[in-house]
Parts: sequence; C-alpha cells; structure tokens
Amino acid sequence: MKFFISSTFSDLKNIRQVAINTIESLINGVTGQIAAMEYFAASPEDSKSVCLEELRRSDIVIGIYANRFGWTSDDGRSMTEIEFDEAKVQGKPILAFVENHIDDNAEEQQKRFLHEKVLQPDITCAKFDLDKPEDFAKRLNDTLKEYFKDLEGYSYHSVWDEINEMKAKIEKDDELPRMIPFGENEESLAFQEIVECAQALDAVTIDLSKVNDAVYDLAYDLYYNKQEYDDLVDIEAEKEQTLINIDECKESAIRNWETICLGLPNMSTRILLAVNYLRLCWVQRKLVTEPWTEELREEIVKLKADYMDQAENKSYLMD
Repeated sequence: MKFFISSTFSDLKNIRQVAINTIESLINGVTGQIAAMEYFAASPEDSKSVCLEELRRSDIVIGIYANRFGWTSDDGRSMTEIEFDEAKVQGKPILAFVENHIDDNAEEQQKRFLHEKVLQPDITCAKFDLDKPEDFAKRLNDTLKEYFKDLEGYSYHSVWDEINEMKAKIEKDDELPRMIPFGENEESLAFQEIVECAQALDAVTIDLSKVNDAVYDLAYDLYYNKQEYDDLVDIEAEKEQTLINIDECKESAIRNWETICLGLPNMSTRILLAVNYLRLCWVQRKLVTEPWTEELREEIVKLKADYMDQAENKSYLMD
C-alpha cells in the first residue's frame, strides 16, 4: 500500500515528519510506501503535476490541515485542496487530521475549504493540537489501527508479531522434538535450510543406489521370472550372490535404515516449512509493488495460517 501525505509544508514540517515516522512504524518499510514531497525526486514536470501523479498511484491519502491555505492556483484552490478534490475523484480513502483551533487562527480560505469539504460526514476526520506532536502521533496511530482493524494481512505487524510469538513459544518447549519455525527477516536461513536438505538428499541417493543395486536383480527375477525357473537352484544361486552384494555395501544399508525411517521424513518436514515460509514472505512483498486488494490480503492471511499450522502441528521430528 502507498500512503500519500497531503499538507502545507513550512508550517507543518514537524508534524509531517511525525506522520512519516508513524506510518513507517506500521508498514515497517516492508508492506508499503510513503509518497511525500520530502521523498520526491527532481523532475522536469511542475510540482503540481508530480504531486497529483503520486496521489493517483497511492492507495490512501493522509490529509493534515492547520491554519495556512498555502499556494493558490488560478482557480482559487490551494494545492492541498486540489489534492483533496483529486483524491475524491479517484475514489481514494481520505484520513483527515484538522488542527483544533482553525476557527480562531486559520486563514479565511482555509476555513472555507475545511468546512465545505473536509469536515463532512463522509470523511474520516480527527482533531489534533499543533503544539503537541505526540498527540498527533497517537491520533494518527489510533486512526490507522481503527482503519485497518478488520484488514489482517495489510499491517506488517499483523503478520509477524504472532509468528514471532509462536516461534519463541516453540523454542521454550522441550517436551517434543520439532523444527524451530522461521520468524521475521529469516529468509536467508530458510534458503540455507533448503540447500542443506538438498545436499543431504544427494548424499542419500548414492547410498540408496548401492543398496538397490545389490538386491535389484534377485527382486526383479522373483517378481517377473519366478515361474520360468525350472528348479530352486537358480534362485538359490541368485540369493547367494545377493548376500555377497549386500555384504559389500552393508555399511550403506545400515545407514539407510536411519535415513529412510528418520532422515527423509525430517528433511521433507524441513523443506516444506522453509518453502511455506518463503511463499509467505514473497506474497507479502507484493504489498509493496502491487495495489492492495482483498484477494491479496486474503492470500496473505491464508498463507500465514497455513504456515503457523504447519509449524505448530506438523513439524515434529522423528527421533
């Protein structure tokens, strides 16, 4: 999701920074981006065009309004009013924050804009004190939490806080052996887990091939050609040779019991857990590059639930 911050600049510089910090704490730099003039790159286009283009690419508008009306266009609207109107045209949700004392201190054009357009029943609006940035931060945080309360999956913390808590609980649980799940920012560990399991499986393949070769001929003949034997002499000879073959690879055969009964199930569990973790990470990153949709949110919620179910109930290790 992309957040667009709309306000005058010089009089609200500190409040804008508080807004940026608060939103970044929500998205954690992973599940969203912020569009604010502080971040705009140099462009041959005029600032108005740049702002409106950034607004159109955003998913939600954070409007911060105090006493100044700001720069005025030929039609008498300020830049913040133009941005407000464009957000309405584009159907963007607007979360508005209006300074408490505008009726006493705001410029007349600003009063007109706020009362005619912003302070309306269809606009989510909260009040704040200009000289209390901590008050604004709390109101913005509370408003965002309220806005996203039914949208699990959008917030970075709604995904990882519960997973991190589950991981810590499993790490303390010594009753049954099971895999420690991957938590926040552990993609490299998950990749390493897959690589180690693949290398182990490659080594196992060599041992399994040796044992298979030792018994294959007799097994094949007993399964397909038993009726063709005239007597038991040929079968007994085949058995004797098989015993010789097995004796030559007995160490591999002994190792394979543990591998087949314990190692392979454990490696499969480890690989599946790592893959499901990486799928969750990959889909969540789509929140940065794609518009937020209900389908994307539901996909994240489902992947999170599946991963947690596997980690809690299906990651026990054979011991």
